[in-house]
Amino acid sequence: MSTEPIKIFEQNYTVTPADISQETNRMTVAGLLQKMLDTSFEHDSHLTREGNFFEPLLTEEETWVVTQYTIEVHDLPKLDDELTITTRVVLANSFFVNRYFTVSNQEGLLIENQSQYVGINLNTRASVRLDVKPLKESGIIDRSQKKRFNKIKVTDDAVVMNETLYEIQKKDIDYNNHVNNTVYIIWCLAVIPEEFKQTHQMTHIDVKYGHEVLPDATVKISSFEKVIDNKTTTIHIIENVDTNKEACQIQIDWQEQ
Repeated sequence: MSTEPIKIFEQNYTVTPADISQETNRMTVAGLLQKMLDTSFEHDSHLTREGNFFEPLLTEEETWVVTQYTIEVHDLPKLDDELTITTRVVLANSFFVNRYFTVSNQEGLLIENQSQYVGINLNTRASVRLDVKPLKESGIIDRSQKKRFNKIKVTDDAVVMNETLYEIQKKDIDYNNHVNNTVYIIWCLAVIPEEFKQTHQMTHIDVKYGHEVLPDATVKISSFEKVIDNKTTTIHIIENVDTNKEACQIQIDWQEQ
């Protein structure tokens, strides 16, 4: 057991056939995000339950939810790649905690991701205030990699691609009893034409989550496209049809392969 809290925590993972998209022959973004989340859970465990460096920030009736992602995609992992996933806390206050992740293989850096998390009460679904003093006193916050989150907006030059209605399935719901954060990305990629995805690759993804979507809801996915200087950007707005509340905004930058 480490006698000092680990500031930059890492885990290794070998890409399996189950991780690979049949469309791209690469690991899916949703799968990568889940592995990053798993790594952050292990880091939390090291800092609290295992290392006992300080008490957990949340009680058993509370949980973490993601509010934002900003992701640089240099490349996506291939089958049998040996991945190293790192995570570190880069910002903490009474309202949220930011983590920075990297994913590398034997050839170099593949993914950079900054995520923002808030704590919510599982019973009231309301956000909770965080006592981050122990986190700051431990010295594990690394501000060197803090990145800004980009604002997502449908501009006047964006052209409507399509609108899709989708009924929430049981497989979309996670242990927090709402739509899993990675599912929104899966939905947006599914509405992009296959011929486009065959000739383009993602270079950047911004995600901003709004109101959570609960079981048995129906969502509308409105997708837009704009092209500037041969760079294509797709913007996706996901609304809960039952509540008329915005659930998620996603913006993806693409380049021709």
